[in-house]
Amino acid sequence: MPDWPESYLNAPGADNAQTFGVSQIGWMPDAIRMEITSNNGDPATTGWHDYEYVNASKYTAANDAVPNP
Repeated sequence: MPDWPESYLNAPGADNAQTFGVSQIGWMPDAIRMEITSNNGDPATTGWHDYEYVNASKYTAANDAVPNP
């Protein structure tokens, strides 16, 4: 799950579009979750560890061994 800074979004009233493609065999997202919040999606913040997290400076792998709250 990546974090996008607010500055990446279009002004209110304009569409924001995200395009996903498959360039290699073997990987394709099976679910996309979009959430608008002032909190980031870092598992250290959310307490949820069942997803990959990436932003401009950090990658955290999913860790199903850690129970979610």
